[in-house]
Amino acid sequence: MSTTRLLEPTGDYGIDAGDIQQDGTETSTVLWLLRTQRGSCLVYPNAGNRLARITKLDGAATEREAKQAAEEALAPLVAQKRISDLVVEAQVEGSAMVLTVAFTDVASGAQRRVQSRLGG
Repeated sequence: MSTTRLLEPTGDYGIDAGDIQQDGTETSTVLWLLRTQRGSCLVYPNAGNRLARITKLDGAATEREAKQAAEEALAPLVAQKRISDLVVEAQVEGSAMVLTVAFTDVASGAQRRVQSRLGG
C-alpha cells in the first residue's frame, strides 16, 4: 500500500488528474503522523501525536517530551514493519519545536530523513 504524496511547501496532498498522487514511500505517512494531533482524525482516532500536550518550550524537558510523543505516534509503523531504525530528535528553537526523524523505509530499503517545524 503506497502512501499519499504530500507537497512539502504547503503540506497539501498532491493531485494529478483529479486523483491523489501516491509516492510509494512511508515518508508522507511519517509527516502526516507528525503533523496530525491525536484524536483529530475521525477515521483514525488513534493516529497522530500528542504534541499538543506540551504547553511550554522550556528546553531539555520539552525536547524529551516531544521526542517521546513523536516516537509514540510512529510506533504503529514500526510495529507493522513499515519503517525501521527509527531515530527521533527534537529541538526547541525560539518559539518553535523542530522534529527531525530518520528511518529506513522497509519496502524500498531506502533511508529517509524528514523534518517538521511546529509552532512559531
